[in-house]
Amino acid sequence: MYFQKALKTKLFRAFCLLFYYMEKYISYISKFVFLTLILLILSFGTVVYFYYDYSKPVPVLERLQFFCGVLDVQSNPIANTPNQALGEQIFKNNCATCHAATGEIVVGPGLKGIAKRKQIDWIIKWVNNPQKVIKSGDKYAVNLYEKFNRAEMTAYPNLKREEIISVISYIDNQ
Repeated sequence: MYFQKALKTKLFRAFCLLFYYMEKYISYISKFVFLTLILLILSFGTVVYFYYDYSKPVPVLERLQFFCGVLDVQSNPIANTPNQALGEQIFKNNCATCHAATGEIVVGPGLKGIAKRKQIDWIIKWVNNPQKVIKSGDKYAVNLYEKFNRAEMTAYPNLKREEIISVISYIDNQ
């Protein structure tokens, strides 16, 4: 009974018509290429549908890169062209009293190459609330805290992800 209902659907009729006209007008090689192309398109759409995380809002830049074939945007978010002037302003107003954009130690560690040492998400969590990261038992955070005589870094919970990435981009280009 279920199969009979499926036979009556419009989609099934469309495929029947498609195969009828393919049989009538297209050679065997063309049919193979055409069917392979349809299967590739359907399988790619299925993979995107089931494996893409739709719960997160996707910035326009990531959507454009996704459809251009760049699937792993998070591996190098600095390539998303952040505003380095904004990063410089934030760094000078908030970070420069304790950190240098070079490898030089001031009160805290030098920040040159920080994006190579730690992942962006970790850096964002650290900047927003360093004490929470230390209390979570993160080994790198605890070692950093101990190395600099338990000096507490000021938390910046109001800085957004894009602003922190701009600061990192500014530091990496010094």
